[in-house]
Amino acid sequence: MQGQILQVGGADGSGLILGDDGNRYAFSLAEWKVANPPVAGMTVDYLASGSFAREIYPVPGIGAQPQASMPGVQPAIAQSNASMLGGIGILCLAIGFFIPLLPTIAALVLGLMGAESAKRAGDHNALVLSRIAWIGAVVVLVIGAVMIALGLGFLVTIMHMVFNEMRSAGGMRV
Repeated sequence: MQGQILQVGGADGSGLILGDDGNRYAFSLAEWKVANPPVAGMTVDYLASGSFAREIYPVPGIGAQPQASMPGVQPAIAQSNASMLGGIGILCLAIGFFIPLLPTIAALVLGLMGAESAKRAGDHNALVLSRIAWIGAVVVLVIGAVMIALGLGFLVTIMHMVFNEMRSAGGMRV
C-alpha cells in the first residue's frame, strides 16, 4: 500500500501516514527500513496492519524527497546553500594557508553551518564538503597553535642561552 507521511517525530518516535485509501496509519520509527530518516511529505510504501503501518519504505521518484526540510525553503535551495557553504569553507581553508587566522576561523564557522544545512537537506555531497572545511580548519588551527608553542619554546631557549653566555662572559652581573 502507498501513502504520504503527514507527521514524524512524536515524543515516542512515532509518525502518521495518510494512505491512498484515505485512512490514517500510525507508525513507529522501528518500522522505517532505510537509513535516511522519514520526513513529512514523503511518499511511502508500507504494509497496513489494522490502523498501523509496518515495513515502511520511501517510494523512489515522486514525493520521495523531503518536501520541507527547512521551513519556507525548497530542498533544492537548501542543498544548493549547503554546497555553497561547504565550497566557500574549503576556499577559506585554502586561503588560511597563506593568511593564517581569520580565513581558517571562517572555514570552521562556514563548514559547521554548511554541515548542519546539509544534514537538514539530506545532501550527502554538501555534507562531505562542509566536513572537509571544518575538520580541515580545526587541524590547521591545532597545527598553528603547536607551531606557535614550539616557536615560543625555541625563543625562550635562545634567550636563556644568550643570558647564560653573557653571564659567563662577565658582561652581566646577577
